[in-house]
Amino acid sequence: MSVILHKLHGDDLDDYELENLDGIEEAWYFYKSGSYEGSGQMLARVGDLWDIHDMGHCSCYGPLEKFSFNGKTLAQVHAMQSADYAKETAELFDAVGFAA
Repeated sequence: MSVILHKLHGDDLDDYELENLDGIEEAWYFYKSGSYEGSGQMLARVGDLWDIHDMGHCSCYGPLEKFSFNGKTLAQVHAMQSADYAKETAELFDAVGFAA
């Protein structure tokens, strides 16, 4: 089963990058790729469990090479963020219908 992707804005992810999402059912993300780096955020879901991933990277690795799903409830994922990080990821939580 392949992952259902919801790109909020920015650049597409390459097929080889999506291989790192094996087992993920659905993911919401925004991503911007530069010459030698990229930045973005992803909220991933498996069943009722969620995790968030910072897709920032340099030329040494890609946006999903360090992805590792550590499932929690959506409320737990939201609560573990710093105030600044919550501002950066707010549109992801809005997209999945989470109300803090």
